[in-house]
Amino acid sequence: MAIRRNLLEADAGVMLTQVETLSPRLVVKDTHYRLNTLRMNQPRMFANRLLALDAFKAEVLALSKDPTAMRLAGAGH
Repeated sequence: MAIRRNLLEADAGVMLTQVETLSPRLVVKDTHYRLNTLRMNQPRMFANRLLALDAFKAEVLALSKDPTAMRLAGAGH
């Protein structure tokens, strides 16, 4: 089975990606959302797009208050 990844949002070292599992005929069989961040609690997965977007916004806010993560983001990690 093939997997297709689409970057939905990216900000301050946080990335939200839509991950689709495709059948051999390229029909979407499953969709989930993956949240990656520079903080230690990464990655997280969500089945619901709205919950994933809310988590993305919350993580960007939390990351902006984490000095270590902000140094990493500033260094291009």
